[in-house]
Amino acid sequence: MSLVDSDKVKVVYLDVLKCRTEEAFLNAFATAVIKATSNQCEARIINISKFLSRIPPKIAIGTDPINNFELSFDIAHSTQDLNEILDLPQKIATDQNLKIVVCIDEFQQIGQFDDSLTFQKHCRSVWQHQDCVSYCLFGSKKHMMTAMFQKQDYAFFRFGEVFYLDKISRQDWIPFLTTRFAQSQKQLSETLAGELVDCVEGYSSYVQQLAWILWSSVEKVASDADLLLAMDRQMDSCQPTYIVQIEALTAKQMALLRAVAEGVEEGRTYDTTYSRQISLGHLKQRHAFERSALES
Repeated sequence: MSLVDSDKVKVVYLDVLKCRTEEAFLNAFATAVIKATSNQCEARIINISKFLSRIPPKIAIGTDPINNFELSFDIAHSTQDLNEILDLPQKIATDQNLKIVVCIDEFQQIGQFDDSLTFQKHCRSVWQHQDCVSYCLFGSKKHMMTAMFQKQDYAFFRFGEVFYLDKISRQDWIPFLTTRFAQSQKQLSETLAGELVDCVEGYSSYVQQLAWILWSSVEKVASDADLLLAMDRQMDSCQPTYIVQIEALTAKQMALLRAVAEGVEEGRTYDTTYSRQISLGHLKQRHAFERSALES
């Protein structure tokens, strides 16, 4: 976003995770477009009256009129009303000779709306004809995003090119972690930072959680013993989540997970009675087992 934002290319960003209805989405959408394409309160009012004349919104302005600015609509759910809002970036881009990129985070949330498929079809029917606007639609629920864009019975099937983001690399994590420790007068060696990343196989949420636990328990210099202790604390904090994930598994599935965790391929029989005390001999093996359960 920072690379393309300029006088001729405006980037609109909105996070729709908290939007539970079409109305909430449309309010957030229009607010983000107006804010990104005009940085003065007067200009925003002019754009609203010019491009949203059919359904004039209620305008809420806080103590900081530039940042605390929100729109809300009384929408009749007519095609004209929806088009008025969904086509807003195209109208502004055409009028101001701009290119606009609309970035919508947690886009899979619209799949939770009532009559979601109808709303998705309406969005696509409007957006696909906009020649001055591009859409970057992204989210954290991979299975939901995959379904929305790669299943033929969904409105956004083949709407655009699909990208899957790889894990953040070990080489990028190491300087980030060591620098953040140093900023608070604590020391984390590059070697230990790399081991930290390896312990959780580079999964970003686990890296951040484990790094925070390690940081909070170290006074000056982090050691191998500190990292092992942090891993144990992380396992304890995640245990309720792991237990919920595996409660529904059958005895045979649990036995299979034990075999996977210990690296056994064949030739060994496992007790199918689940016990919370699993002897794997080493903390990292225990961590791998419970992560396998979670991912399953």
